[in-house]
Amino acid sequence: MIYPEIGLIFDEEVGHRHLPLSNLLKKHHYSKQKFTDVIKDLKALSQNNIIISHEDLFRLDIAPEALELLADSFEVHLIVFVKDPVQYFNDKYKEWVRRQSCSLEPAEFILQHFEYLQIDRILPIWEKAIGKAKIHVSEFNSNKVSGSTFLTKFYNKLNEITGSEVDASTLKPVKRKNKSLTNTRTLFYLIANREGMRSKAEHISTRTLFDNNNDLVLSRECVHQVKARSWNALHYLKTRYGLNIEMKNVDNYLLDREFYSIKKRFRLQRKLLGA
Repeated sequence: MIYPEIGLIFDEEVGHRHLPLSNLLKKHHYSKQKFTDVIKDLKALSQNNIIISHEDLFRLDIAPEALELLADSFEVHLIVFVKDPVQYFNDKYKEWVRRQSCSLEPAEFILQHFEYLQIDRILPIWEKAIGKAKIHVSEFNSNKVSGSTFLTKFYNKLNEITGSEVDASTLKPVKRKNKSLTNTRTLFYLIANREGMRSKAEHISTRTLFDNNNDLVLSRECVHQVKARSWNALHYLKTRYGLNIEMKNVDNYLLDREFYSIKKRFRLQRKLLGA
C-alpha cells in the first residue's frame, strides 16, 4: 500500500491530508485535464493499493464526472466513518473558528452548512460511480472506538478490501493528535475573529478567566434542528447499509450555556482589547 505524496499537504495542527487532490473533485475546482494528469501520476506509482484520505472527499458538491474518471481508472473503494451529526457539527464549528477564522455563531454556521448532513444525497453519487458494494460505512463513536482501536478497525478493513497483510496488532496511538479547542478558547477566537485581532489572540492565555468547559457549544435549538434534519440521512444509512447511528434525546446532550453568556463574552473581549 502507499499513501502518496501526490496532492498531499502537511498541517501542523491536523497532520497530512490530500487537500489539493480532494479539491479537484469539487465542482467549482474540477478540471478534467488537471484531474486526468493526477490519475496518470497515480497510475505511475509502483504500489497497487493507493490510499487517499480527506474529509472533503465526502461532500455534496463532488463532481460526478471526476468520480467516473476515477472509477474508470482504478477499482475504487470508499471508507466512511459517520459521527453523531450533533457532535459532528459541534466539532466542525470549533474547527472552523480555529482554522478558518469563522466569525459566525453556531446557529449561523449550521444554517450555512446543512449540506453536511445530506448523506442520503451524497452516497448515491458515489453509489452510481463505484457501486454500493464498494462503499464501506461505519459509525465513528469515540466512546466505542478510539486511538489504536480505531486504527486497527481501519487497517482490518483495508486488509479485507485489498487482500494485503497489514499487521494491525502492532499499531499504537500517535503522540501528536489534533487537539480540539476548549469552549472558552473557541469563544475567545470567535471574538478575535470579529474584531480582526486573531493574530493577537494566539498569544493571550484565557486559563485564568474561566473553567474550560468541553460540553457542546451548540444551543438547544441548534441540537433540535440538527436532529430533525438528520432524519433522512440516518434513515438512509439504516435501511440501505444497516448502520444505526445513535443520537441522544435533545435534553440528554450536555450544553455549555456559558458560551452565550454576555458577561463571559464581555470579559473575554476586554482581555483581548486590553492586551
